[in-house]
Amino acid sequence: MRRVRSTVAIGLLAGGLAWWLGERPATEPQTSAARETVNEGTSEFAVGPVEPSEAVQVSSAREPASIAPGLEVSLSAKTKDSLLEFEKTKKIVLATSTDDEEKQRQLKERMFQDASLMRELELLLKAPAMGNHELASQQMTALDVLFDAMNSKSADLAEKVLAAVVEDRTIEDESLDSNRRQALAEVKAEVLYRWSAAEPGQVDQIVGMLPGPVSQKIWGNVIETQEQNAAESILEATNRGMTRSTEH
Repeated sequence: MRRVRSTVAIGLLAGGLAWWLGERPATEPQTSAARETVNEGTSEFAVGPVEPSEAVQVSSAREPASIAPGLEVSLSAKTKDSLLEFEKTKKIVLATSTDDEEKQRQLKERMFQDASLMRELELLLKAPAMGNHELASQQMTALDVLFDAMNSKSADLAEKVLAAVVEDRTIEDESLDSNRRQALAEVKAEVLYRWSAAEPGQVDQIVGMLPGPVSQKIWGNVIETQEQNAAESILEATNRGMTRSTEH
């Protein structure tokens, strides 16, 4: 499986949800690219340790845990440090030695096999960021961790977390504040886009996890955007080919 990063404004995928709900979001949806920019300064977001709830657990395939409306996520110091360390590994383009490269590999493997870390990442991804740049940054790093883990022997554990986010029914609650639903939609759209792109053979399985009409609407937006991106890529490739032919 190859790792695929979304190169579109995922916030725009979920942005259509606000109109479908009959309301415009209070703020512009945050794009995937914008979140990546926030991630570049991850270290400045480190805060003191807060212990996670012991009740948080990786959900089963059919009964995903949900975040209660208004509940703020609290990450343990260990999880925050792990996310920061993962960001550091992304920035090491060329290892100075084989030993350094091996250390980075071992660090990732320990993270991927840490069940308590994965439980916290699930909770993190189910919390509406709603303009909280620290939380949004952590969510994007958490997704990077999970999709990297999909390439490891801990792929099943990572897949359970992603499935729990897709299956989460919180966004289907019509009584929930529309801004919270919009924030949840952005994360779910990101998961659906990246997972379906990375594992096209699992699309039917992913679609089967969608818990209701709002999630299905997000999926429709994802498909539409993927098709648009594919068409634009073909057009760009064609234009590059025509440019080269005129230069020779």
